[in-house]
Amino acid sequence: MIVLIDFDGVIIDTKKNSFDVFSNCIKNTQNYNNPKVIRSLYNKVNGLDLISISKFLGKYFKKNYSQFYKFLKYEWKKVYKKAKLNDEINDFIFFLNNIDAKVIIFSSSDFSIIKEKLKDKLNNLEFIKKKFDKRSNLNKETHLKIKKFQKENEYCISIDDNKKINNQLSKLGLITVEYEIGKIKKTLVDIFISLLFKNKIDFFYKLPNNKVSNLSLKNFKQEKINQLTLQSINSKTKFQNFDNIKMAFLESLSFKNKKLQINSFKNYYKLRYSRKFISLAIQGFIQVEQNKFIIGKRKLVSFEKNLYEFLPAGGLINLSLNGLFKQVRIETLEELDIKIEKKNVKLNGFFIDFEEKIIDFIFKIKLNNFKKLKKKMTNSDEHYDILVKDKKFINKNYHKFTNVSKKMIRVFINAR
Repeated sequence: MIVLIDFDGVIIDTKKNSFDVFSNCIKNTQNYNNPKVIRSLYNKVNGLDLISISKFLGKYFKKNYSQFYKFLKYEWKKVYKKAKLNDEINDFIFFLNNIDAKVIIFSSSDFSIIKEKLKDKLNNLEFIKKKFDKRSNLNKETHLKIKKFQKENEYCISIDDNKKINNQLSKLGLITVEYEIGKIKKTLVDIFISLLFKNKIDFFYKLPNNKVSNLSLKNFKQEKINQLTLQSINSKTKFQNFDNIKMAFLESLSFKNKKLQINSFKNYYKLRYSRKFISLAIQGFIQVEQNKFIIGKRKLVSFEKNLYEFLPAGGLINLSLNGLFKQVRIETLEELDIKIEKKNVKLNGFFIDFEEKIIDFIFKIKLNNFKKLKKKMTNSDEHYDILVKDKKFINKNYHKFTNVSKKMIRVFINAR
């Protein structure tokens, strides 16, 4: 996905500065002070770049636009120098840096100024300048730049405080969020997470430097399920041996102070058949012999049957850090007949798959003395085959893997 983010009004709070600079420009260059007229003129150009604003004022006052541009540019440099990012925006930037999204600053402001403010905060900073036509709409050049990114990404999201611009981007097929600092109580990162869930946009969240301290996990009591849901589940149940197994389901997900909070509730495995709840699971991948990986073909499972997946993999019973690491070790023993030490397991993040209604916590697993361990590996009850395959095989059979394994290929293995 790509995320277009406006700078003024979204990243930094410049609402008051914007009008003050505009008003002072007219007062100082034209010795003109009619509040109603100045406000009316401002409303017509709010959100435009400095050149467009200057030309508008030049045409209105019948003067050379350069004097307006010189004043505006100087005053805005002073505004940006003083401006600071608040905690909410720092949280949002931290979150964006750790998901699989291309972030683009979409602004009419000077990129050199923006870069100076964000160079140590936002990874891989890219920029599209807002340019406007004579009707103050985004021009064709701007449209073409956006469309180029749209071709390369399934989802394109725009966050802007300008309703007119959001309407134009919406017509281009972007998912838009109208947001202005200080105007909405809900934080921008929670608004963004809600948007991902509402539009069912899969995403991978990478745990920064594998620090589990950036993750808060809580397990709540069992959720009560209404009678209609139970009837729906019973009509779809195929694997009776799974019915009495309990697992964790998502209760809520939020983000604050650079920490991801995931809450869950426990219920029976068969609740997955309702397709109303997101279940939690673990997914590991083991790299051996430099470029080879352990995979299995799913057999006795209720979802994504006959597809390849990296091993180990399985449903999560208890949502806690200890529960996660314990489950990974259990699944590795059950599926591969291999015992692993906790020190050889690293939690890398999680992937949410809305199609399969599942969150997979991703683990990297290091195996020592694999040649000896390989002799122990046997097919499990849940897989037809346990295989050790290289990147060439994985790339060739990419579409035969589960959704989460495809994501792991793209994010970690880079085979595709």
